[in-house]
Amino acid sequence: MDFIRYRVKSIRIVWTYYRANPIGIRQVQKIIKQIANKAKITQEVTPHVLRHTFATLALQKGISLASVQKILGHDRGQL
Repeated sequence: MDFIRYRVKSIRIVWTYYRANPIGIRQVQKIIKQIANKAKITQEVTPHVLRHTFATLALQKGISLASVQKILGHDRGQL
């Protein structure tokens, strides 16, 4: 499932080609929470936690800070 982020009237939307319907931020949070519950993860899991985990693991695997920043959409050293 490929996701593309774009803005519509200042509301952040994540678009999925799976069902060709926009999914809002709250729906993404709900889906992540459901998956975490099914996996019996007791710690809080949010889109931000997943984003931070991705960045940390990428840096640990040797991906450059500049590349990680670009992937995450940061203009300058705001990681």
